[in-house]
Amino acid sequence: MTAATNSPTLCPTNATGDAPSASQVRASAYSSANVAGCVTDVATSAAPGGMYAFLRVEGQDDSLQLAKRLVLEAGLGLAPGSAFGPEAEGWLRWCFASKDLARLGEGVERLRRWMALQGSAR
Repeated sequence: MTAATNSPTLCPTNATGDAPSASQVRASAYSSANVAGCVTDVATSAAPGGMYAFLRVEGQDDSLQLAKRLVLEAGLGLAPGSAFGPEAEGWLRWCFASKDLARLGEGVERLRRWMALQGSAR
């Protein structure tokens, strides 16, 4: 698991404010799946060589409830960890299998915006 760091490669915008290139998203998504690089209060656990990443949102322990909220509030469909056994409760599974790599950046941006709203609600 990697704690949040400031990795620019998967963030929806790069240092110039532009969306990341397809190669940047592919390299980051498939090598480390580090969603936490640009979303605070999120930790990830990448599946080496896989097309999935598991992520955990700080303070959210019910993965099914969180997955439902993310669909309704952020338009983001992630699988609840509880679907993969009790040891995965509290985690969400993010699939990076997409031909349209811009969708990955959009997904990260949706998560980032949702997390920002949660922070402002505290």
